[in-house]
Amino acid sequence: MLRQYEKTSDIKDGVSVVVTLFNYSKLIKECIRSFGSQDVDFPCEMIVVDDGSTDGGHVVAASEARRCRHDVVIDRLDGNRGYSFAKNHGIRMARFGCIKMLDADDMLYDGCLQNGFEALRSGCDFVHGPCLVHYWEKNKWIFGDLHRMENEWVKHSGGQSPYLGIHAQGTMYRRCLHQKLGMYDEAMRSKSDREMWARFYYNGVSMCRIDHIMAVYRQHPMQMSRSVEKKNNIKSVNDYFNDVVSRRKNGDMTGLDMLI
Repeated sequence: MLRQYEKTSDIKDGVSVVVTLFNYSKLIKECIRSFGSQDVDFPCEMIVVDDGSTDGGHVVAASEARRCRHDVVIDRLDGNRGYSFAKNHGIRMARFGCIKMLDADDMLYDGCLQNGFEALRSGCDFVHGPCLVHYWEKNKWIFGDLHRMENEWVKHSGGQSPYLGIHAQGTMYRRCLHQKLGMYDEAMRSKSDREMWARFYYNGVSMCRIDHIMAVYRQHPMQMSRSVEKKNNIKSVNDYFNDVVSRRKNGDMTGLDMLI
């Protein structure tokens, strides 16, 4: 159901799914429907943050939210503020103590909220699992295998940088981590997820791996990660990421806001 945002005291026993939306009006329906299909034994909500879309995505989202059996909040920013800003905005709006991040063009996998929440209840602070890939080819979705990040996890899990093998859509974690270790770095237009996982790792956060599929990652021509701008600047993006992670590893939290 579509719910108006109302600031209340945080409720620890529940999950807030934070979705960032920018010009994905053709894909947000399935994202919200995947939330509505989740069977859980705890309260949950989805917060859709429209980061200044120009294709009417917030209207489509609101229409679909009215059909959802779980609470959905739609909040539209006054212009395009950036990926990390939108995520932080959603986290601040969240009512519950556990956060599940999701991009608007992706979907929750059946049972992922229950499985992730149970892992957090068992004592973990941060949970991650694999993602299934859907490809858009010849005007239809093709069901693929597990995302290639699974190979990265196998490669890095036993080393000094296991966060390099974590898929952003496959994570769930305790919201209170943002009070101690900061929010998403809004200076980063790319790889801010991975930078935060590195920050968690180097500060001793309990990070647990589960085998349950956590999300459906959809690869398609409209993906922001496939933009020409990003491809042309991949070296500078990687160099900046490595520099930031190096500073975070040494305890430098410059430029980060803490969740209040």
